[in-house]
Amino acid sequence: MSTPTSARPKTSRGEHFYDPNTGKPCHFVPRANGEGARPANVADARANGWVPGVTTVLAALDKPALHAWKVEQALLACLTAPRREGEGIDAFVQRVIHEERQHEVEAAKSAHEGTALHDALASALRGQVYEERLRPWVEPIRDYLSTQGEVVGVEEVYITRDYGCRIDAVLVNTSGYLIYDFKTTSKLPEESWMEHRLQLAAYGKAFERCKGNKICPLAVRNLYLLRSEPNKFKVTEHPTWQRTYFDGFVPLLAVWNYLHK
Repeated sequence: MSTPTSARPKTSRGEHFYDPNTGKPCHFVPRANGEGARPANVADARANGWVPGVTTVLAALDKPALHAWKVEQALLACLTAPRREGEGIDAFVQRVIHEERQHEVEAAKSAHEGTALHDALASALRGQVYEERLRPWVEPIRDYLSTQGEVVGVEEVYITRDYGCRIDAVLVNTSGYLIYDFKTTSKLPEESWMEHRLQLAAYGKAFERCKGNKICPLAVRNLYLLRSEPNKFKVTEHPTWQRTYFDGFVPLLAVWNYLHK
């Protein structure tokens, strides 16, 4: 019997959890055989009293645009991959999608470049050395941020009793605090995507709670960075983040907790 034809990409993604007692991320746990570590999962979180990360909670959201892109990549892989002599269509799709996973090449490339840019920005804001080839992307953003305020936090962890997060950059000026979340993209958006607004809202509330609700006015912003071209970025602010937190993220967190017991 041939394998049923399927274009569903199989992926494995580590989930993010935080320990509210130690204030540390718990994204990996030691393997039972003592050989290295593996990504943490919900069972580990239950056993240890950890809380989920914001991005883990947001994974419960449907992402139609992302799903459509994955389907397109899978179709392109099947249309462009060479067929072996005598290979049936079911075996062909099984090989291309599930074994060779050709559709994931572009996604992996984008993810790798996005991580490199993100790390370079963090290093630049800390005054550290980063990849020279990324300077045309990093310097304009660092220059922009210098006009917005003083950087007082880079990739700092904030944990509440319900969830945890790592905030890319925190700035302060005479008007208050600014939270920035960096996103690399292949196309600059007209406005922040809903998932990113929910993420910012959760970051803002975590920051506020960890600072004891005694902070100056807080603004939350996305900074979208175009991967394909240097000096192309867009900043979007979410002024109603408090409402987004209570109306959007809190119910989503409740659903996530219910689904994962």
